Amino acid sequence: MRNFAKYFAARNWILDVIDKQISAKATHDIFIERKPSKDTKGVYLPIELPDDEEVRKTLCSIVDESFSASHDIWVNDFLDEGEKPEG
Repeated sequence: MRNFAKYFAARNWILDVIDKQISAKATHDIFIERKPSKDTKGVYLPIELPDDEEVRKTLCSIVDESFSASHDIWVNDFLDEGEKPEG
């Protein structure tokens, strides 16, 4: 069972890395290059993007930062354990 669990953990990690690369490329192509969904593997935004390239670059970096969050947003250990959050 342990080897089975390790295999799937490693497989999921590799798939997560691939997903991050694909989403980073798609994010750049959508926000900066303004490519259509046929050129971004079907990924698109159903909103009108600003004409200003600098604003689109800023949006792209915000989205990239949100995808690279190092903490799990679904976990609130301090609520479960009765501790106060730091900061």
